[in-house]
Amino acid sequence: MKLVIAEKPSVARDLAAVMDPGARRADGCLEGRAYTWTWALGHLAELAPPEHYVPSLAGRWTLEALPVLPTAWALRPREGDAQRKQLGVLRGLLRKAAEVIVATDAGREGELIWAYIRDLCGYRGPVRRLWLSESTPEAVRAAFAALREPPTALEAAARARACADWIVGMNATMALSARHGGLWSAGRVQTPTLALLVAREAEIRGFRPEDYRVVFATFDTQGYRYAGRWFSGGTDRLPSAAEAEALAAKVRGQTGQVVSVQRKRTQEAPPRLLNLTDLQRLANQRHGLTAAQTLAAAQALYEAGHLTYPRTDSRYVTPEVAGTFPDRLRALAAMPDIAPIAQRLAAAVPDLGKRVIDATKVTDHHALLPTDRPSDLAALPPDQARVYGLVARRFVAALLPAAEWDEATAITEVCGETFRSRSRAPAAPGWREAEPPTQPTQEARSGAKGGSDGQNGHGRC
Repeated sequence: MKLVIAEKPSVARDLAAVMDPGARRADGCLEGRAYTWTWALGHLAELAPPEHYVPSLAGRWTLEALPVLPTAWALRPREGDAQRKQLGVLRGLLRKAAEVIVATDAGREGELIWAYIRDLCGYRGPVRRLWLSESTPEAVRAAFAALREPPTALEAAARARACADWIVGMNATMALSARHGGLWSAGRVQTPTLALLVAREAEIRGFRPEDYRVVFATFDTQGYRYAGRWFSGGTDRLPSAAEAEALAAKVRGQTGQVVSVQRKRTQEAPPRLLNLTDLQRLANQRHGLTAAQTLAAAQALYEAGHLTYPRTDSRYVTPEVAGTFPDRLRALAAMPDIAPIAQRLAAAVPDLGKRVIDATKVTDHHALLPTDRPSDLAALPPDQARVYGLVARRFVAALLPAAEWDEATAITEVCGETFRSRSRAPAAPGWREAEPPTQPTQEARSGAKGGSDGQNGHGRC
């Protein structure tokens, strides 16, 4: 019997539907012709607590018993009736398995989930790894046709992370609690993160605002109006209302002269593809989603076959994945705002170079991408639709050329006072065609025009 172990029941059912249609439900598994399909429920096992190594800590935490530094790590089943029952099912199935195919999430935690099950159940038979970056039927079939050897380096990294968390978290929590009484929680990640939050809050509370004034002028010249902001040297702020009012009175109604105009065309390079951190940041900026909400939505989209594997730290793809871009672009037909651009790109994907395609910068998984499965955003839950839209738009934007802007800066002098006017207008949309700016491109300064040579324009303030 070949046993396939997924990370959760829904994933096992989806895999079985592709590879073993007709598999029947049994106790804690699905029985099919080719495979038996079963699952974990996330982590079913965990590292044993400190009292396993130092029995005296079961009654009371004391500083004298610390630190606890295991030389051989022990596991125990996680608490919970469902977890214990499923672990029993897995133990029984592993006894009969001729081979195990590990189908937990293709990442560090997925490896640890399986490693703990294997150790706790004592399985020592052959193991192959199913490595999925997306869960469409085509990707599932391809992955089963190319099963891998287990990634031992990932398992080692996962174990090291778990042991480091235990050593720091358990010992620090026990030491603080024994020293100060009560329960004081500390952790390898939790505590420095909390320290950053506390330091930032202290900065906010310690901030003392200082009043200042700025002076804007509107100039009329030959029927054209433009705005400018006063500046002198390196500052454009005045410390008091009286100084600002005096300056305004000095120039009000007077004639100014445009003493310089500088024009240039600038380029705004297209963004890179998204990794998980970028997606979480973007989803918070655009939609107010928390990191946890974004990950949950991306994970659901991955399991439903709409997005590739979300827990990635790469912004690049391999040449092989780049070869699938046309199909992925054509699948965006249900997004009317970017569908025409996507179809145009699908017909002729541009030369992307190492800005997008770089196998040396792809770690466990490539950058986040939409799959080649057409997605109806209206049928998705709101958070999933938002997250999918961000990934799809960024995918298209990353394939487009740089955006170009015409920028102008004019200096107008009035009664010895100088005012700066800036403008920024799109010259070629480039990637902004897929991701328009969220802020106005005009800096509240209506324009920057002078005379034909940039030196002889006049305007009344």
